[in-house]
Amino acid sequence: MLTGHAYARAVRSHTLLHLTLATIISKELVIDDDMDANLQNTIEDVKNNTISYNDIENCREKTEALLYQCNKKIKQYEGRGSKGKLWIQYLWFRLQKSS
Repeated sequence: MLTGHAYARAVRSHTLLHLTLATIISKELVIDDDMDANLQNTIEDVKNNTISYNDIENCREKTEALLYQCNKKIKQYEGRGSKGKLWIQYLWFRLQKSS
């Protein structure tokens, strides 16, 4: 069982690894100006607590397009070899644990 400093280091390393994997994948996504503006507006609405159910439903098409791109990129990384597949499995595991 980890205690104190060792626990903090383990949590920090898992967080940094998750962030690194997500950053690498997101940098390779193709986001056009319209999708970028939509994402920025949605983030601002969430931060200001002004987002509504209708706002979320109206951006569904763009969100699904981004999710499709992300899943496609993840599949590409999985196909690069056993280490790529291991890191993507780790990413999915972390995403499932955090939700």
